Amino acid sequence: MNIVEISGGYKYQRNLCDSVINYTIKKLLPRLRTLEINVELTNIPDDATGYCMIGDNNREFYIEIDKKLNLKDMVLTICHEMVHVKQYARNEKAIESEACRLEPKLALECWENNII
Repeated sequence: MNIVEISGGYKYQRNLCDSVINYTIKKLLPRLRTLEINVELTNIPDDATGYCMIGDNNREFYIEIDKKLNLKDMVLTICHEMVHVKQYARNEKAIESEACRLEPKLALECWENNII
């Protein structure tokens, strides 16, 4: 069973994060059941909106999302970072262009499927 732990931010942001992450896991990594994803909603001081880092193995991930983002940008950022989770979990090359290409598609699916 996949584990998603979210800290920081407001409760509605944590709930949003949880819903979008679980949806993107089902879409991008439907057969994986051993993921551990730790998300921190925090203030990111530079121009970035989020980061994804791999943990001790390719099933453990740390994601930081800027808690100052509006709803639309937060969903886009979560989708973007989850593409990186997919890349790392499958031992693929982390290609930024793939994350940028898939993030709006995944975000739109979240809206259309009432995930948000």
